Amino acid sequence: MARTCRSLAPAVLFGRLTIGSMLLALVAGTAIAPAAAQPLPDDVRTIVVTGTGVATAPAETARIQFLIATYGDIGRGDMPMSEAAIEAQNEMLQSTPVAEQSQIPSVSDVFGPVVLTEEDLAPVILAVIDAGAPEDAITVQTGPAIGGFYGPGAPGYGLVEILLPDPTLARVNAIVEAANSSALGVLALQSAGVEYNVADCGSLLDAARQAAFDDARARAEALAPHIGASVGVPVQVNDFGTSLPQGGTSCPPTPDMAYGLYGPSPGFNTPPFNGLAPAEARVVVQLSMTYEFELARQ
Repeated sequence: MARTCRSLAPAVLFGRLTIGSMLLALVAGTAIAPAAAQPLPDDVRTIVVTGTGVATAPAETARIQFLIATYGDIGRGDMPMSEAAIEAQNEMLQSTPVAEQSQIPSVSDVFGPVVLTEEDLAPVILAVIDAGAPEDAITVQTGPAIGGFYGPGAPGYGLVEILLPDPTLARVNAIVEAANSSALGVLALQSAGVEYNVADCGSLLDAARQAAFDDARARAEALAPHIGASVGVPVQVNDFGTSLPQGGTSCPPTPDMAYGLYGPSPGFNTPPFNGLAPAEARVVVQLSMTYEFELARQ
């Protein structure tokens, strides 16, 4: 499996404070792990730099997720529930004193709970299969409305997940477009997410770390001549951690969660779909490196 590594250079600082690089890491979406720096002897001169390493590899799998919502009255006529609910609640709001509006019935109180079934999602399932999704790689979850996120009267949801082997950007785009085009009528594609992965995330992470070390050393070497110094051995390293998923890539894979990371549905935990992001797994590592240096003798 081919891998590419490259280094980025976000910040360089003298001394022992790396506040600037930490702020930059936060802006870039990096998860910074707290690290307790060990004090150095007062007579040790140091240069502190931040090295960033990036490693990528062609994706072996793509985890594609679709969050399908319905505000429609599934099984009870063709009138969209959203229109009826809005009209009914507007009338109640206009005729109810403000102090009593908290007692107005919710949408689910008026119409009953909305629940999607796998049969309701059949148009979406058939469309993504026609677009190239393997039938045995598709799983569907349906359930009642998620009142904890939206409150009473939440829409019904269905979660469709596809584990696509050997993905290409063209194949993924075709499947997403098929799902979007087929969610019609009372169905709506609320969210689409794609996560690219490889089986061996450990090697990719090691490659990104090595690239971060190399970047830090190169920046220290480039900076030292400006103060008439030579760079010595590293005396301290702080690991800022790996970046959060960016552009539809995540390695290691996003863990399953009881509550979705990117949406209101349990299990929806893939990064938002980006139709331009390459089909590759990507790891970004940031390290703060402290090197000894010696001033040139006059």
